Amino acid sequence: MRWRGERQTIMVSTWNAFKSLTIWQIAVLAVVLFGAAGATYGGYVRSSAPTLVDLEEDQQLIPVRYGDLVNEITTNGILAFPNRETLTFGSPGTVVELLVEEGSFVTTGEALSKLDPTSVATLAQQVAQAELDLSNATEVLEDARVIDPLALAQAQEAVANAELGLQEANDALEEAREPYSGQVIETQRKLAADTRLDLQTAERAVASLARDYSTRLAQAQEARSNADLAFDVSRQELSGFARDYTQQVALARQAKADAELALDTAEESLADLPQLYTDDLAQARQDQAEAEVALDLARRALTAYSPGYNLELAEGGEDAALAATALDQAEQALVDFHRDYNTQLAQARLDEPAAQSDLKGARDAFEAYETRNTRRLEQDRSERDEIEEKLIQVDKSIASATAAVEGGLTGLDERIISLQRSKEFLLADLADTVEELAEADQLEAAVELSEAKLQQVQQDLIRLETGADPIKRRQLESAVEVAKTSLADSEQELTRLEQGPDPLQRRDLEAAVELAEATLTKTQQVQTDLEQGPDSLVRQQRQSALGVAKADLSAAAQALADVEDQGTPQAVAIQVAETAVAAEELEIAEDALAAARSASGTAKELSTAESQIANARISLATTEEILTAITAGADPSELALREAKLSLAQSSLADAEENLALLLDGPDPLETASKDADMARLSATLIEAEEDLADLLAGADPLDVALKTNQVALAKATLADAQETLAELVAGPDPLQVAVAETSFLSSQLALKDARQSLDDSTINAPFAGFVSQLNIEDGDTVQANTAILDIVDPSVVEVDGIVDEIDVLSLQLGIRANVTVDALQGETLEGTVTEISSGASNQQGVVTYPIRIQVRVPNDVTLREGLSAVASIVLREELNVLLVPQQALYGTFDQPVVRVVNGEGKIEERSVELGDSDEFWVAVRTGLNDGDQVAMVSDDVDTGQFSFRQFRRVTGSSGRSGGGGGGGSRGGRR
Repeated sequence: MRWRGERQTIMVSTWNAFKSLTIWQIAVLAVVLFGAAGATYGGYVRSSAPTLVDLEEDQQLIPVRYGDLVNEITTNGILAFPNRETLTFGSPGTVVELLVEEGSFVTTGEALSKLDPTSVATLAQQVAQAELDLSNATEVLEDARVIDPLALAQAQEAVANAELGLQEANDALEEAREPYSGQVIETQRKLAADTRLDLQTAERAVASLARDYSTRLAQAQEARSNADLAFDVSRQELSGFARDYTQQVALARQAKADAELALDTAEESLADLPQLYTDDLAQARQDQAEAEVALDLARRALTAYSPGYNLELAEGGEDAALAATALDQAEQALVDFHRDYNTQLAQARLDEPAAQSDLKGARDAFEAYETRNTRRLEQDRSERDEIEEKLIQVDKSIASATAAVEGGLTGLDERIISLQRSKEFLLADLADTVEELAEADQLEAAVELSEAKLQQVQQDLIRLETGADPIKRRQLESAVEVAKTSLADSEQELTRLEQGPDPLQRRDLEAAVELAEATLTKTQQVQTDLEQGPDSLVRQQRQSALGVAKADLSAAAQALADVEDQGTPQAVAIQVAETAVAAEELEIAEDALAAARSASGTAKELSTAESQIANARISLATTEEILTAITAGADPSELALREAKLSLAQSSLADAEENLALLLDGPDPLETASKDADMARLSATLIEAEEDLADLLAGADPLDVALKTNQVALAKATLADAQETLAELVAGPDPLQVAVAETSFLSSQLALKDARQSLDDSTINAPFAGFVSQLNIEDGDTVQANTAILDIVDPSVVEVDGIVDEIDVLSLQLGIRANVTVDALQGETLEGTVTEISSGASNQQGVVTYPIRIQVRVPNDVTLREGLSAVASIVLREELNVLLVPQQALYGTFDQPVVRVVNGEGKIEERSVELGDSDEFWVAVRTGLNDGDQVAMVSDDVDTGQFSFRQFRRVTGSSGRSGGGGGGGSRGGRR
């Protein structure tokens, strides 16, 4: 810009100097300039043109020079900003916020204007409703396109159940017509007999339970007596050990007597062998009877295995169907859970805009009422406050006067009555004022209620948007997994059953029969052996016991003989020490008892102390007796043996007393109850078996046959309906239903897209960076869907609209370069590109033209305005730095052009050349000439004035570039 200013300064100075010249000075200056120009041209011609002796009269020499051959056209036009857009909200409403002004520059995505919250809430509600409609349409389309596996499985299950039901109904009908075969009746008779036998066995078991109890009780009493006797003997032995050696001999003799008693017992046992044999024989016969019953039961179980398998197969099929139904129900519950959640979420999204709208309506109504009645409401509220204050003062005065009267002051009754009347008047005025304010209070309460409702709706929406209840969802999913596992197990069991009866189970039943047969054989063998007489082995055992008793008697006699008085001083010293310790422990126990009594101890503490004293006294007496025995000469090892024997006898006595105590409580109630329950159960079973046998003998029931016939007909109808439903599902979806669902789905998609777009359009955002060219509304205006809100223009894209002649339009192509000059930018040329060539022509007064459009690349530091005048030079073709000759210098033919060139001898000769592009005057020479060659040119149409300057400068100018043709400036002309 600085050089432009300097140039203007120079031009102004020159013009001022030129204005100061007189006329004759101007004339002299012009003569000097023209003379200098003529001298320059003459010198050039003389220096560049050699003397030619053979030039014709109409020829002249032209030097060959490098230059630029440029074919271009120019067009005039104005600058335009093509990227512009008129923005609308697309929905009716009230403009609540206008964020720009006319002429403001904006960036892409910048918010320009907004609708009111009520309109936005309505649009949000429409979006939520559209989302809900799309969700429903999607579900309907999915249901229509795909055969629901659950429905298909349910239909297949229904057919299977119907077939099974029909089969069961037919079987039931056949069974009703011929209810009982001879085999069934015989089986039932045998079952009744078996039950009767089992009942007898149970009764014997109950009877034997009492006998066994008596036997066990007697044995326990005997064991307790024996243990008591053994304990007394052991204690007597130990106590007697404290006496003299003669007493020990007596004890040894007692042991010998016991051995003799044992010998007598063994002899009696041997003598009782025949009676025991009789009892064993009776037990063997009972065992044989039980083995026969067990064998019969095992054989019946094996015989009934196949019917049982058929029943298990039917039950397996029923279990699989029930498991499939349970899985369907669990999956449907999970689907319903998600569907209910989506419905609740969609409803919550619908409720929030509605609650916002209700709140706005309540606030608007309250504010409008406040605005209309501002003065009256202020007056009423002020009066209410004043009345309430007066009431407070009156109440205080009444209370004060009443207190004074109660204190004995007189003459205040009329004052109190007057105050009460004033209070009544004030209360009446307050009621009137409150009634005047009732409507405002109601409107305010409605606002508070709407706010609470909106808060609750928003809390529900936040809770729902966080996701469905995870605990309930996990429960439903767990139920589905459990149902799947149950179905898999049921199907696996059904598959196993469908493969046939289990060979392992049959083998188990056969093995049970074999075991029962073996048991029966064994019991029969035992009975046979017993019937042959007493077992010699048992007799041998009893005889062996007799020999042992004799040996014990011999040992007791030897022990009596071995008694010696071999006490040692060391043993006496040890026993003396133990006796002292026992005495000390007794003293300690007595002190503890005395302390407990003096401290008033509890009964438990006193009992414990007394027990400790008793034990200490027994211990002291025992140690003293042992000391006496050792001092008398007893054997210490024998003494230790007797102490051990006493401990063992005491333990045996405790066990015997415990067993006896248990038996004294009576027979085991659990065992007795079990036996009684078995007997009661068998009695009931026997009664039922006999009743069933009576029913079997009675024959078929006509009413039952009729009922079963109706059930068969109903099962057939149910099967037909199930098969028809299954056939419809297998046939596939209904094309018409699918088409309707697809249409509804597409409509819902478009509706949702439109609703979301309308919601987005509630805030107008700039679609591109630019400036606001026009504002059509103000804040608070009510607009319709298509009301033009504002116009925005992108100034970064500039175009020139121009026209070209019809002779040039075919030479134009999209994308060719153009140079644009703007009158407002003196000396600057902008680059451009042809972006549009109209296919429609315009004819004005016989001149045919075509509109074109050129996009201009504007530098960052240049700012243009729309409507500025501009001239665009469109380059059609160009060849840079090529040899140029005038077209008048060409000779020969079109295919073989030649030029006349001055050779080195100063003569003219014809030379063939290869030509390039050309314009109206110049032609490019590619081969055949060199820079500086002189060519002869016919000068019929060229005068010296035309060529000597303009054409000379085009060829040899300082720029070194050559343009084609005459001057521009005319619209659509060729240079």
